[in-house]
Amino acid sequence: MSAGKICISSNNFLEEGETYVDLVWRCEPKNTLDTYLREMVIPFGVRYIELWYPGWVVKENVEHVKQILSTCGIRGGSIGYYYPMSTPKQFAGDRRKGLLNAMDVAEVLGFSGVVTLPGPADWYNYTPNEQEVERDIENLIKNVRPAIKWAEERNLTIYMEVGHGACGDTVDRQMRWLKELGAERIRLNFHPVAGNKHREFPEAFERLKDYIAYVHIAGFGKSINLGSNNFDGLLRRLKETSFEGFVCLEHFEHTELLREAVEYCKARGCVL
Repeated sequence: MSAGKICISSNNFLEEGETYVDLVWRCEPKNTLDTYLREMVIPFGVRYIELWYPGWVVKENVEHVKQILSTCGIRGGSIGYYYPMSTPKQFAGDRRKGLLNAMDVAEVLGFSGVVTLPGPADWYNYTPNEQEVERDIENLIKNVRPAIKWAEERNLTIYMEVGHGACGDTVDRQMRWLKELGAERIRLNFHPVAGNKHREFPEAFERLKDYIAYVHIAGFGKSINLGSNNFDGLLRRLKETSFEGFVCLEHFEHTELLREAVEYCKARGCVL
């Protein structure tokens, strides 16, 4: 039985003084992709990666990136498209176009799918009332539904991150749009956050487990052994269910922390 395949997120590839704005929106990483792969992925035996779109790969350079991944022995992974999909009408076209482009890139690279956010963006202190939440969920469904056929045609999965924004901040809300979309190609990325009952293991996990196909384990610059998230219990539960998806390590950012996290996951049943 496996607890999932270890995957390393490209958000670990940050140099000192570099921000996510540099990496994701300005698309100006300070070092080359193959350099990071050779320093922070290959030495650990990992062969799966989550590549951020448009930070590391876009349609214009996808063939070049494909060659780099092949040369470095990367077998697969996912594309991270971290934009809220419940965006209002005036931005919806751009969000859908971005998601479709990210899926095109995933198909060319032979990746499993695209990780994205239900939203809306919760880092702007957005605190909607119930009527606004209903509107946001409707926007999410309208924006994602056209992408389902695209995913089906390309044999890809859209992984929506658990607990993100008003559309995902309760299990009941997540279950609502999952059931309404009703598609095998829409699955959840479980990102545990201790102290949040809607993102915590085991409570939220057990209610959502039938939809979970991707897992984030975030270090936020600390050892995987620190903090209050029950990663040990989560990985053991994934092994019990013979989880076949990715267990993606993110926000470790330092080589030794990442090495420790890889070994931690291997010891609990994850495979390379």
